[in-house]
Amino acid sequence: MVFFRANKPTQFKSDVWNVLSSFSSLTPNVTILTNDGSKGTTLPLSDFRTNMNTGAFVSSASTKVPLMLQTIIDNLDTEAGEVAVLISDMKYSPVGAAAPSVLMSQYTTDINGIIGRFGKAISIIGAISDYLDKGGNEISLRSPYYFIVLGNQENVVEIRNFISLLLKKKSHLV
Repeated sequence: MVFFRANKPTQFKSDVWNVLSSFSSLTPNVTILTNDGSKGTTLPLSDFRTNMNTGAFVSSASTKVPLMLQTIIDNLDTEAGEVAVLISDMKYSPVGAAAPSVLMSQYTTDINGIIGRFGKAISIIGAISDYLDKGGNEISLRSPYYFIVLGNQENVVEIRNFISLLLKKKSHLV
């Protein structure tokens, strides 16, 4: 993700830290999903911040959002009132996959199927950030990214409203 260039500030980094630190009393950790969608590691917020700011999350591998959504749903305890938030640019490029153009054409169908089977509330919040190339040079001032909030309706609404307010205050909410 080119919102994560080492030692380069972006609106994305600022927004992500603003949201995560605002929820630190509820959850002091962040779960990182691997590019293949599996549950990678859980980091304390301070470690996440360091990794985000120093470029430790930069990867050239394809992000498999359908698999990530399925992993989140499989590990979400909605009975306990848990809410999950996936932060992603939702850009899917099946690098190294067989038939990548076919996979691209099926991307929306795959996500719709996962969401349809979930049976709970989902809210998508759009935001914008500057976007950097591999050298850290700004190539766009308004690149979209998203907060996908999943859980029980009343919890999702509360979290969605809170995140939206934080983004609106910085004029990054779409």
